[in-house]
Amino acid sequence: MNEELLTSRVTLCPDGKYRWAYEVNLYRNPTILIDLVKVIAYIFLAMYVFFFVIGVLDGNIRIRSWEDLWTNLWGEAVMFFWMALFLIAIAVISYYIGARGSGGVYTAQFEMDEKGVLHAQMAKEVKKQQVVNEIAAMAGIAADEPGMVASSILSSTFTAWKSDFPKVRHVIPVRRRDLIKVNELLTKNRIFVDDPEDYEFVLDYIRQRCPRVKH
Repeated sequence: MNEELLTSRVTLCPDGKYRWAYEVNLYRNPTILIDLVKVIAYIFLAMYVFFFVIGVLDGNIRIRSWEDLWTNLWGEAVMFFWMALFLIAIAVISYYIGARGSGGVYTAQFEMDEKGVLHAQMAKEVKKQQVVNEIAAMAGIAADEPGMVASSILSSTFTAWKSDFPKVRHVIPVRRRDLIKVNELLTKNRIFVDDPEDYEFVLDYIRQRCPRVKH
């Protein structure tokens, strides 16, 4: 088994943390785009409900019957629908422009221990093989300098999401996209694992350490 294959998989490092690399294809794996569209939809839904309630309380929207209620609900909904649709269209276009600028992929490095799991998005110039080599060095797998501790693996992090297991409320597997959704009350993390065996290991590891998640 070569170094790249081993460290592309989930690897236990001497510091007790599991690490692995994943290359997210922004075209074939639309997870980020789906999350973006959902956020926009939820925001406009909340705005719709808020402004409708305010309109009723202020007397700007008068409801004397069920027909009035339906008419006003529908009228307000149509306006917010078109506003949301316009913003979603802009978001989708921006997403694909950004994806093209990054070559359609980004490299992610994951760390997992008893306390939580980290998703670190590398800067666009960092390739998967570089992260794989860093993990190999940290795990003492690298043939040239065994046992070497890589100090730069997170130095090129573009952004990162950390989930603390005690705060996690939902763990949702989406196997067809190599995805495990790890959701707290207000924050959402996206964990990607490409090897099927490793996927089940990571999923079970996370579930067993999240006391609020029902198994």
